[in-house]
Amino acid sequence: MRRAQALLLPALLGATLAQTAAAMGVGPATVTRLQAAFRQLSTSRTEAPARQWGGRRHYWMTLEREGMFLEPWLKLARARSLLVVSPLRAATRSRMSVQSSIMRYMLHCS
Repeated sequence: MRRAQALLLPALLGATLAQTAAAMGVGPATVTRLQAAFRQLSTSRTEAPARQWGGRRHYWMTLEREGMFLEPWLKLARARSLLVVSPLRAATRSRMSVQSSIMRYMLHCS
């Protein structure tokens, strides 16, 4: 009800934000929040829901090729051996021909 009042008072009576806030007994920021909430509620019912993106969209190798490529390093990691990143970085760079800044990002994020 308050959301509707926040929209209808200015629309039907031409009330300003301050006048609407005074008539409703709230502050101007509350009127703005109520108007935004009403707009959000009305648009969410009419528009299709936003597509939920997720998963792997940016890649340089297929999952199968990546698995085969990483298998030697996975064997070392499973054997609890120390994994040196420089050979992995060099092999990946030569295999995918990507910039070193991208390699640093990939190794940092994983």
